[in-house]
Amino acid sequence: MQSGQVSVWVPVVVALLAGVFGVVGVVIGQILNARRERTREDVRWERDREQRELDRVHDYRKHWLDQRITFYSELLAECEAWMEYITRFRRRPKGTVEPQSDDLEKLKAFELKLRQQEAKSKLIGSDLMELAIMNFTVSVYMANAYFLEPEMPNEDLNKWIDLARDQLKEVVRVFRRDVGLAVVDGDGQPDSYRRLPRQIKRREGSSSRKMASPSPPSEKTSSP
Repeated sequence: MQSGQVSVWVPVVVALLAGVFGVVGVVIGQILNARRERTREDVRWERDREQRELDRVHDYRKHWLDQRITFYSELLAECEAWMEYITRFRRRPKGTVEPQSDDLEKLKAFELKLRQQEAKSKLIGSDLMELAIMNFTVSVYMANAYFLEPEMPNEDLNKWIDLARDQLKEVVRVFRRDVGLAVVDGDGQPDSYRRLPRQIKRREGSSSRKMASPSPPSEKTSSP
């Protein structure tokens, strides 16, 4: 081969190498694209999984919130019905109404129903509602005992009726708190909260402390 002449194999080798590198580039590109697609698919799958979990939790909470609202509404209606009925027999200086046999049976039925609701509150109600309805039921029992158990020392029917009325207000406050209808006064907890055991306070109060926003610092104005 004369000096300065290029071998006929050089173009062939260059063409082959170009073809090989081209094929390798295409393969590598496809691998990278497939990897990126798998990554995007994994991200979509994870996002869908998280959304399904959020939907499941939302549906679960909504279900039990609806159950709680239904139960609380029935409970409140029963408490108010007894309150209205027993008030007819308050001790008054004039015009006191004495219950008849049918009235006594009605009072017994009210008390039985409220005790059943008290038991149900242990399953569906919050700790605060369980305490509120327990206190109310005690007042119902003591007020009813004035007529149903005359041998039991109980000289002040009006006191138990008034106490039951205050406790009914507590039931309403806890109702509104538990279903998120209102923010209670004071430190953010109903009155009965202060009578709860310490471990229940921590459990009930932790969520409200997380949601509470810090109050802005008060500005001090200097006196002229």
